[in-house]
Amino acid sequence: MENLLPEGINKELYAIKNNISVHNHFALLRYLDDAFGRISTSNRVKKEVQFDMQIDSYEESIKYVEDFEIEESLLQSFEYRYAPKDKSIKLSYLSGQQPKTSIIVNKGHIRFAQQEEHSNAILKYSNKDFYLINVLENMFLNFAKLELGFDVSATLLLIDRQLRKREFLRETLDMLIAKRFDDIDGDYFEINTLLGYSSKEKYRLSVEEVFDGMQNYLNEQELEKLAKFYYFNFLVGNGDAHAKNFSVIKQGNIYKLSPLYDVVNTHIYGFTYPLGIPLRKRSFDENFCEKDLIFLLRDYIDVNVLDAMREKVVQRMEDYIDSTPFAEFERGNVVKQKLLDSLERIGSRRGKRHK
Repeated sequence: MENLLPEGINKELYAIKNNISVHNHFALLRYLDDAFGRISTSNRVKKEVQFDMQIDSYEESIKYVEDFEIEESLLQSFEYRYAPKDKSIKLSYLSGQQPKTSIIVNKGHIRFAQQEEHSNAILKYSNKDFYLINVLENMFLNFAKLELGFDVSATLLLIDRQLRKREFLRETLDMLIAKRFDDIDGDYFEINTLLGYSSKEKYRLSVEEVFDGMQNYLNEQELEKLAKFYYFNFLVGNGDAHAKNFSVIKQGNIYKLSPLYDVVNTHIYGFTYPLGIPLRKRSFDENFCEKDLIFLLRDYIDVNVLDAMREKVVQRMEDYIDSTPFAEFERGNVVKQKLLDSLERIGSRRGKRHK
């Protein structure tokens, strides 16, 4: 249950808001009314609101604030990560490090979810600590869906360039809207939780241990999908691919992987380890090469499939980068060049497998 709580500064704010020690997890859970997997401590029956936005191309996944009718209080919250601390800002305190809130997307309107409603989407705020991270996540997830055929929840990059009455900030903001996929008829588990690890231990669980443990839950087809997910994270330079960023959904006695989420390039922010976690169990070495990873994954997937994935990323990713509106942002072209350099380094070095 501890994995349901927010992490880092979000957890501290949540504890302060409810006047509870940040270390009293059981007490904190009492006030949690919007968790992944639709777990709630309230007995209120909430109504469903349909997420009715269809996204069939990468271009359709990039929108501007003026394209929607947006609730004023939600508009004001867009500056959350840049403005001085404001207790009136509404956060959902969903699990994870990045500040986010629960929203409703319906009929061209975007607004906060009310207490009597199930939210149908999550909005991730612009993050000054990881500049344009939402731009990257939207690009990579749409690439995975459109080019590799991965199961990915609908995502939308929302750009705010109106600069409404900003005395302290003259910068275009990037937000990410992601359709919730944990609102199904079934049970939702992060792999980290399913295998008995806490949030603090998420970087200790190796790739090998994940596959060893998930063989007890996933069939061969789902294990192959998991291998693809890990390899794609490696190819795009995501050094934050810990086991809280992979989830499963249980329906009856059947476990299946949830849609892919939280895929970014961390190398441009200085986190250059391949996945951010060890490859092998009983190892603390997070620095392994591509051939090491393929050698492990070959027990779960045909290596030719991985080669085809790699070729697709090499051939098509630059087109997606060129189609991304980096120029809308003050330092966008700097991020774009860092990303191109990072992907070129990853693509040119396969490494010699360790014995």
